[in-house]
Amino acid sequence: QVLHQSGQDHLGAVWQAYTDAGLKAEVRPFIDDMAAALAWADVVVCRAGAITVSELCAAGCAAVLVPLVVSTTSHQRDNAIFMTQHGAAVHLPQTELTPQKLHELLRGLDRSALLAMGEKARALARPRAAARVADEIEGMLK
Repeated sequence: QVLHQSGQDHLGAVWQAYTDAGLKAEVRPFIDDMAAALAWADVVVCRAGAITVSELCAAGCAAVLVPLVVSTTSHQRDNAIFMTQHGAAVHLPQTELTPQKLHELLRGLDRSALLAMGEKARALARPRAAARVADEIEGMLK
C-alpha cells in the first residue's frame, strides 16, 4: 500500500499517475497526523529537511531520502548523507531518481533491513533536545 502526500496543487496528477501505473494508492493533499502515518509506514520516501529527518528519527522509520536540489544550502544533502552513514536511511539523489530506480531500491529492502534502518534512525533521535539546550542556557545564566 502507498500513502502519498502530494500537496493540493498536485493531488489530481499524482492520483492519476498511480492509476495509470495500475497501483493502489491513497493520495492526500496533506497528512494531518504525521505520527500515525510514520507509525503505519514500513518505509518513507521523502525529502531530507531538518524537521522531516527529526520526525523520522523520533518515529524510528526507515527512509529513502531524496534531498531537494534547489535548497539554498546543501543541508538536505548533508542530512541524507548523515542518515545513510549511520545506516538509518538510503540516500537517493534527485538527479538519479527514476521510477525504475526507486522500484529497484524499494524491492531490495527486505523486512529485516527496514527494521534495522528504523532502529538506527531511532538511535539518532534526540528527544527533549530543546529542553536540554534551555536547561544549559539557564544554568549558564545563574
